[in-house]
Amino acid sequence: MAETATPPPGIERSLRLLPWWWVLRWAWLGEAIWVVYLIEDRGLTLGQVLLLEAVVFGAVVIAEVPTGVIADRYTRRLSLLLGSLFSALAFVVFGLASSIELLMGSYVLFAIGGALMSGADEAFLYDSLRAVGRSEEFAGVFGRFNARMTVGIAVFTVAGGLMVIWTPLSWPIVLSGVLALVAAGFALLLVEPPRARSDQSFLRIGRSAAGRIVRTRALRWIVVISAAVQGIELVVFATFQPILVGEGVPVWALGWVAAGMMLVAAAGGWSSWRVRQRFGLSRSLAVLPALAALGVLGGASGMLWLFPVFTCAMFAREALHPLVVEYLSRRVPDGERATTLSVHQLAAWTATIAMSLGLGLVVDRVGLGTALAAASAVLVVIVLVTYVLWRSAGDRQSYPAGERGGDIDGDGGAEVR
Repeated sequence: MAETATPPPGIERSLRLLPWWWVLRWAWLGEAIWVVYLIEDRGLTLGQVLLLEAVVFGAVVIAEVPTGVIADRYTRRLSLLLGSLFSALAFVVFGLASSIELLMGSYVLFAIGGALMSGADEAFLYDSLRAVGRSEEFAGVFGRFNARMTVGIAVFTVAGGLMVIWTPLSWPIVLSGVLALVAAGFALLLVEPPRARSDQSFLRIGRSAAGRIVRTRALRWIVVISAAVQGIELVVFATFQPILVGEGVPVWALGWVAAGMMLVAAAGGWSSWRVRQRFGLSRSLAVLPALAALGVLGGASGMLWLFPVFTCAMFAREALHPLVVEYLSRRVPDGERATTLSVHQLAAWTATIAMSLGLGLVVDRVGLGTALAAASAVLVVIVLVTYVLWRSAGDRQSYPAGERGGDIDGDGGAEVR
């Protein structure tokens, strides 16, 4: 679908409102204390927490593609609204859960809410920018939106960490549900951007989008690279709390540490477009995963002064993600964009499940440091193999052949505008 010369009414207003929804979609006041909450208040071990994470990621895998089809078959706006409402309910149930069954139920709600927003958010932004003739700005705008969201999470994280000085650990979690309702209000005010609608059945849309990624070598391998890096990032954030508590850092200070980690991640999102300008897409796909693997080794070292290196994995993932989403968005039809991006996220959750299961099964036996070092080695092997396969497919530019822009040779240089 061509870019719209005269944007439909309300699209510019939606683009002004969308950053607010983007920030409040995950107003998570419990980011710094949720693992401690599960261990101290609910009696779980670290291994059980990681295995429980695998449960939620499994639920996401089941829900990811069907919810992406909802966004393509009906509207992206409906998907964003429902996702915010499910997330609000999930926060409340998680904070009030008194049994492992209720905790698992809240994780399923988180999975459904996240899946409804995943893919639909990126497709909504891409379609809205295209409607006002700004689709070439997608990677930069998307990276900045993610950076704003991450800074917001950092602020919420500090606030939640300070709250537990005076309140039970569950209070920041429940309050997060109230803030998620505000995000739902912003979703109600958005205007659906114009696009070519698909009249195919749910099943055919899902099969077509998944089949395109599986059959197209360049799409297949770039998705695997992105998924591996995202899996590592989530492992980093699930393990930093026990690392620091084991080094004597007080629980109330974890909020400040998590906020610092979020700011590093925000810097990655904000600099995504600049990274591509500096290295080109092809080299970015090599440099950023290598940085993530190095970061995980910093956490595995057991030395507190190397902990800042641990955050490199978060920078790498947030810088890489907009580049991959733009690459995919420019190569799929309108009626399958949200579903395709959901398939991309599905691959990321699958990688996260594998990482969480692997760590959950071995961390209590061999120790966290050894488990993280093994995870870093696995990331290096996966990315090395898939990067070679992606380059061999020949489609190395950000823009597909025939579109304006793209890396000069796929290996470096500035984007052509």
